[in-house]
Amino acid sequence: MKFKVYAMDRLPLLGSYMVSLILFGLVLQLESLLQKQPISWSTWLYGLSLALTIFVGFIVYDYRKRAAFLRRVEQYIDGGHTLHHALANSSSYTYEQEKITEAFSLLRQQYLNEVHDQQGKGQQQHIFMNQWIHQMKTPVSVIELMLQQLGQTHRDARETIESIREENNRILHGLDLALNIARVSQFEKDYKVEEVDIVNLVRDNINQYRKEFIQSRIFPKFEYEEKLYKVTSDQKWLSIAVNQIIMNALKYTRMTEKEKKEIHFHLEEREECIFLHIQDNGIGIPKQDVKRVFEAFFTGVNGRKTREATGMGLYITKEICDCLHHSITVQSAEGEGTIFTIQFDKGEAYHHMMRKVTEL
Repeated sequence: MKFKVYAMDRLPLLGSYMVSLILFGLVLQLESLLQKQPISWSTWLYGLSLALTIFVGFIVYDYRKRAAFLRRVEQYIDGGHTLHHALANSSSYTYEQEKITEAFSLLRQQYLNEVHDQQGKGQQQHIFMNQWIHQMKTPVSVIELMLQQLGQTHRDARETIESIREENNRILHGLDLALNIARVSQFEKDYKVEEVDIVNLVRDNINQYRKEFIQSRIFPKFEYEEKLYKVTSDQKWLSIAVNQIIMNALKYTRMTEKEKKEIHFHLEEREECIFLHIQDNGIGIPKQDVKRVFEAFFTGVNGRKTREATGMGLYITKEICDCLHHSITVQSAEGEGTIFTIQFDKGEAYHHMMRKVTEL
């Protein structure tokens, strides 16, 4: 706190003291006139200097105490210290400052209690969501099993059975998405650093959608050099991210009227990085929507064309990549297609960072 600010704050005290000093001098002067005994200038100067010395000493003492307190408060406001550290050494405060400190501490404790209560409620909701999704996935799996049995015994109803299976798969994908959203908020509790073979991971995800590729007449192409492409990541979470991109590519490539529909998967290695490109020749993303595709609940122009759009698929993909410290970018041209690129850093600094994340 600057002294100018302090002086302006204590201006009433300074003014009152000066007025009192002048009045006291006038009283003494009046008394000397009545007694016809004038007071010498040396006595006047001695009394005035003594009074001013005591006053200046008080001002310096008061300023230092108030400045120290306000300095600690400013440190807390600027984010340099915690509230407890900023308001330490309360014995040096005035009574007023001690009460302010107690009020701050009480507010802090109330805030921490509220945060703890909200975290507890959030944890309960998280547990309930996980349990509910798992319970819902059980009947979905049973329905799939029953459909397989019906398909073998009622071949004439195959078209109806396939329609039911398609709707059942939509429910399953929705449940998986909800489960992943619930889990990614507590990513550090379900995280395993391991060497991941990108080629096998991409192949597994392509095979998972083999039926969709065939039904939609979309041809997947996977191009890479004959060598190992291994990165430090988490197999399960990375697979979920790639899965969401493939699902998105299938959905919007299916909507194009092009005769030849393709989704290209391409791996390349440059210096200390491996890049996975997933490119489709679907309907593409309008220019104004490209920058927002990773936002939660953003569906954009294309999302309004399909009832399946939730605006959460690419959001969860971006969240996973951020947690894994992989960068993801998107390029698109409306009517031509979209390219998603995941970049894997193989540097030692990256490995060190990944180890630190697992210690959280």
